[in-house]
Amino acid sequence: MDEQPLSLTQRVEMMTSVIDLLVEITSCLTEDQFEEFKQFIRYESYETHNSYIPRFLRQTNHQEAACVTILTFGQNSVVKTMKILKKMNRTDLVQKLLETSSSFKKKPSDEPRSVLLEKAATMAAVKELLLEIFHSLNNGELKKFMKFLQMAFQNDFTDSLSFLRPSSDRTEIVDVMVWTYGRQSVDKTREILKKLYRDDLMHMFPETSSEPKVDEHQPPMFEKTVEEDVEHILLETLKDLKFKEFEKFKLLLQLTYFQRSFTRIQWNQMKSATTPDKLVHLMVMNQQPVEVTKEVLLDMNRSDLVERLLGTDSGLQGIYHNITSLDTLGNIERLKI
Repeated sequence: MDEQPLSLTQRVEMMTSVIDLLVEITSCLTEDQFEEFKQFIRYESYETHNSYIPRFLRQTNHQEAACVTILTFGQNSVVKTMKILKKMNRTDLVQKLLETSSSFKKKPSDEPRSVLLEKAATMAAVKELLLEIFHSLNNGELKKFMKFLQMAFQNDFTDSLSFLRPSSDRTEIVDVMVWTYGRQSVDKTREILKKLYRDDLMHMFPETSSEPKVDEHQPPMFEKTVEEDVEHILLETLKDLKFKEFEKFKLLLQLTYFQRSFTRIQWNQMKSATTPDKLVHLMVMNQQPVEVTKEVLLDMNRSDLVERLLGTDSGLQGIYHNITSLDTLGNIERLKI
């Protein structure tokens, strides 16, 4: 009897356990060793398609570093961590990983899991599911899949075609899909597989879609003056973030785009957004910038900045009301400025 595929929820739990395990292991490192570990992660990440993510590692705690690791390497994070620990001559921690990785279960805690952990685990789980499915396709089927995907990009977006090359491998295709469609990548993959008559792979998907119902509308149409107001209110909100907070905001921003199935900001653009004004300029070109900012700030427990965003302490209440009214409009295309 064939083994039942893991549900997306089960996959998320597995990724969460990996993150918890990495936190426990890296917590055994000294402060200097932890910095060395993060340097190795950054170096190793250059071989992946996610090299923008580890920039956040410069100033992170153990849980944040574990989230970045799982986003970069997925289930290979444990193997990658073992290799790094060997290079650091921490064979005791390698042995601990070997002994606990197959049976690790985090002890119950009264502290709720961080939003960053949950979102990172969800994204990693979706990517792992899609990669397993893609490995079930032969090279000819993969080329046909890419053809249908290119057509979907052309219909749905105007700037995603450059992400996918004829030589793209399975991992890169998954990255591009998740980057572009967020959690809806699962449904998009299912749709294309039906066109390839690979109904035998349908069993790998959850029986009931675990994807959230999201607004599929295009970004709201802002007049130029309103767009300037959007930039102004967001910049007023984010301008005082410290470096570490700013980098965390950027990572959570990308994860929030994923959760909402919004197209994420291109990694090279995100890397270049070294100041709040540059980041805000990119954000207003995407969907629901004000609401997304509000969600990220709440995830960061920065209720003071949410109040600033709402205009309660900056005199921007009227502007905010006008912006959020437009921010929730759907089924209209963005005005090209």
